[in-house]
This record gives sequence, structure tokens and C-alpha cells, in this order.
Amino acid sequence: PPVPEADSLVATAEPPAEKPGASPENRSESAPISSNDDNTDSSETPESAAKTTVKQARSELAAKQARQPAKAAPSRAGGESWVVQVGSFQQKEKAYKQRDRIRKSRLAAVFIEKYTHDGQLRYRVRLGPFLTRDKANVVRNKLRAKYNVKAILMKYEK
Repeated sequence: PPVPEADSLVATAEPPAEKPGASPENRSESAPISSNDDNTDSSETPESAAKTTVKQARSELAAKQARQPAKAAPSRAGGESWVVQVGSFQQKEKAYKQRDRIRKSRLAAVFIEKYTHDGQLRYRVRLGPFLTRDKANVVRNKLRAKYNVKAILMKYEK
């Protein structure tokens, strides 16, 4: 026998065949297909109805996917991390001086990160990274108490 097309396998107008020995209460009832619906043409054949059903299902799926928010970028394997930024400088020497001063506290690793702003090279002095925001906040509070430094917490994106 010829292989039926995929569209004809999706929806049929015939109810499923009964299994031998199946009682009426164990059978699943399916809604009868009505040809008197307001949205259907009475001259529609079962084949064209099946194709219409497939088209409707595809358009509903496309609409559902369009409504879903875009997936976020994959998260890093280690999760998010935090740094404490203690300064941002235009002059390299000031950044290194701040780094050396904070490094003596031995609170955490201190590093300098280069970046450009308005076409100029600048230097951020940071401590960390820390695995939790709470740990970063503890270090920030110690810096404020010991060195009177107004540091800020930032997500580390390297």
C-alpha cells in the first residue's frame, strides 16, 4: 500500500477503532466532528479539514513562540560573581597608588582593569571577584571603616 502523506496522519474524521473487550467506561470519549460549525464549509472534505487543522496548529504554535520572551544568554558555569570597585582613574599612577594602598589590607585580591571611555584609556581598581554579593558587601564595609573609601558593588562580567 502507498505511504500516506504526513498531513493526513495528523487529523482524521473517523473515531479510533475499539479494542476488543473494552468496556464503555474505559473508552476515552472524543468530541464528534461536526460539519455544522459556523466556521466550516458544509462542502469541506475530511482531507481538506485535516489540512486546515494542520495549518491552524502550525500558526498557533508560531504565535505561541512569538509571545514567549527571548531566552537569556547562557549563564556562566560558575554562576555570577561580584567585585568591589574602589576607584576609577584617568592616570595610571593614581590607579596603581590606590591598588597598593588597598592591597596592604589583605582583604581580597586587588586588580586593575583597563577600559576606554570617550576614547580615553582609564583604569578601574577592584577587589575580588566574590562568589556572593554578601561577601563582597562585607569587604566593602571593611574598606569604608578602615580606609574611608566609598566603594561600589558591581557584577563581574569578565
